[in-house]
Amino acid sequence: MGADGHSVEMPSGFEAGMLYEFVYQGKDPVVAGTGLAAVRDFISFLKYGGEASGWSGPRPSVKLAIGFGVSQSGRWLREFLYDGFNADESGRKVFDGVWADVAGAGRGSFNFRYAQPSRDGWPYLNVFYPTDLFPFTDTDETDPVTGKTAGLLDRALAARVGPKIFLTNDSSEYWGRAASLIHITADGKRDAPISPDTRIYFLAGVQHFPRSLPLVTWSAW
Repeated sequence: MGADGHSVEMPSGFEAGMLYEFVYQGKDPVVAGTGLAAVRDFISFLKYGGEASGWSGPRPSVKLAIGFGVSQSGRWLREFLYDGFNADESGRKVFDGVWADVAGAGRGSFNFRYAQPSRDGWPYLNVFYPTDLFPFTDTDETDPVTGKTAGLLDRALAARVGPKIFLTNDSSEYWGRAASLIHITADGKRDAPISPDTRIYFLAGVQHFPRSLPLVTWSAW
C-alpha cells in the first residue's frame, strides 16, 4: 500500500504485461439491503394501513399488489422472496404476485457486505460477484456440490405468504443468466418440479427483451 493509503506501490516496480492481484481486508462497508425492507414496509402500508406507526390519515385502498421487475430488478425480486421479505412485520402477505422478467436463475449482490447491486457475474468476467446463486428453483432442490437442500420460496411458504409467480425469459438469459436452472435440476439431468403457483414462459429469439411491435424502420440520415 502506498504512503497515501489510496494507492498500490511495488518496490521492485511493476512488470509490463503481467496481471497482479491485490488482496486486502476492507472496512466500514456502507449499509446494504435496507431497500428490501423499505419496499416490504411500503407495500404493506399501501395494503394494510399504518396502524403500527400511528398513521391517522385515510386508509389505503390497495387490495392486491404485484411486483414487476426487468433484468436487475427481476433478480432483486427473486432475492426479495428468498430472503423472506414477502411477509411483513405482522406476518401478512406483501406481494400477491411477482413477475420477474429476463432475470434468469439469478439473484444478485443486494444483501451482502460491500454489495454492488449494479454488478453481475458472467462466464468470463465478474465471476466472483454473487449473481447466479443456489437455490435456483422455487421448490426444494439439492445442490450436487454442497449437498444443501433449499428452494427460492422456502421462507415464503413457511410463512404462508407465497405469491403467484410469472417467470419470463428469452434466449439471452439461457445463454448468459442460467435461465434453464429455474426448471431443471442443478446437475442438469432432469426436469425440476415447478410450484403449482408458478408459470414459466420462454420468448425465443429475443435479445434480453423484445422490441415494441410493430417494428419501426428509421434512418440517421
